[in-house]
Amino acid sequence: MSFPEIGMPARPATEQVFAICERVAEVQALLDDHIASGKHSAAGVVAKAQAILSEPALLRAMFDVGYFPPNTPPE
Repeated sequence: MSFPEIGMPARPATEQVFAICERVAEVQALLDDHIASGKHSAAGVVAKAQAILSEPALLRAMFDVGYFPPNTPPE
């Protein structure tokens, strides 16, 4: 039997995991479009990725599933 680390949730909520996957997939699609067709500029991709990956709701979901160390709440 394994135990979760102290401060880590035993089982992440489905909604939180889905929110993380959805946002990461959006960034991946931007990167794929840029690489495959140059549809987006590199600067545009970086700016959009930074905006997506710093969204408060995404950071909260990542914190809730244990991505960040314990006692490190998102901004």
